[in-house]
Amino acid sequence: CWWWCWWCSRTARISLASLQYNIIMKIAIGWYCCCLVMLVFLSKELLAEGSNRGADRDEIVAALQRIQPPTFRDASYSILDYEGCAAGNSANCAPAFARAVDHAAEQGGGRVVVPPGTFFVKGPIHLQSNVNLVLEEHAKIVFSADPADYLPVVLTRFEGVEIWNYSPLIYARQSTNVAVTGRGTIDGQGSKGFQKFRRKQRRDQNLVRDMGNQTIPLQQRVFGHGHYLRPSMIQFFNCSNVLVEGVTILDSTFWVIHPVYSRNVIVRGVTVDSVFINSDGTDPDSCRDVLIENNTYNTGDDCISIKSGRDADGWRVGIPSENIIVRN
Repeated sequence: CWWWCWWCSRTARISLASLQYNIIMKIAIGWYCCCLVMLVFLSKELLAEGSNRGADRDEIVAALQRIQPPTFRDASYSILDYEGCAAGNSANCAPAFARAVDHAAEQGGGRVVVPPGTFFVKGPIHLQSNVNLVLEEHAKIVFSADPADYLPVVLTRFEGVEIWNYSPLIYARQSTNVAVTGRGTIDGQGSKGFQKFRRKQRRDQNLVRDMGNQTIPLQQRVFGHGHYLRPSMIQFFNCSNVLVEGVTILDSTFWVIHPVYSRNVIVRGVTVDSVFINSDGTDPDSCRDVLIENNTYNTGDDCISIKSGRDADGWRVGIPSENIIVRN
C-alpha cells in the first residue's frame, strides 16, 4: 500500500496538470484505506483462528485425560474349565462362554480367558460388567454362520434406527468396565452367513427407516427371524468404560466394532480384515469420549465412520457423538 501511494505521488508530481494529480492521489488514498481495512479484518480472523485452535487443543487434552482404560479384578476364568468346551473340534463352546461370563460377573469380575486353539461358538457371546474377554495369542473364536443361532432378538441400532434384531456376535448392554482384548483372532464367518442377507435387505431396510421417521413405538420394531437385517459384529450398547485392544477380527457380519450410546471407549491396536461391503471398521454411534488409535483396517467400506442416529429417530434419541479422537 505504501509503495502504491509513493508511486502515485511520484507520477502525479511528474504531471503538470493538478487535476490529474488530485485524481491519482484520491485513487491512492482509496487503495490505502482498503488495504488497512483488509489488514485489520485479516488480523482479527487470524487471532480468532489461533484462539480456536488453542481451545481445540485444550478440549483434546481434557478428553484424553478423561478417556482411561477400564480396570478389572485380578482373577481368571478359562473357558476350558467349563464343561462341553474343547479346542480343535466342532463342539459348541457357546454354553461354556456364557457360564464363564456369568461366573466372573458373580465373583466381581475378571478375565474370561480363551487359551490357544480354535473354539467354535454357535451363538453370541454376551458380556457383562467388569468382564474382560481375553484371547491369548494363537487363540481363535469361530462363530457360527447360521443366523438362527443369534436369536432371541436384542435391542440394537441398525443404520441409526433403534430396533429389536439378531444379536451382535459379541454384545454388551448397560455394562460398565467391559473389554475384548488379547492377541487372538475372532472370525465372524459373515461371508458364509449374514452377508447373504444383503441382497434381500431392501424391504426391511426401508421399513426400518419408515418406522424411525414415523416414530413407531420401539416394542413394535421387531425383526430377526423372517427378516434380513444383519447384526454388527461387536456392539457395546449404552456402556461405559469400554476397551477393544489387540485382537484381529475377520469376515464380519456387518459393521465390525460398533459402540452405541457409550462413554469412555478405547479401540486400540486392532486389526480388521473384512472386505465384504458394509464391513465398516469402527463406527462410534452417539458416543462420547472415544479414542481410536493404532489400528489397521482392510475393509469393504468405511474404516472409521462417526454416527449419531438417522433422521427422525436420531433426533428422537438426541445423543450426539462428541469428543472423538482418531490418531495413528
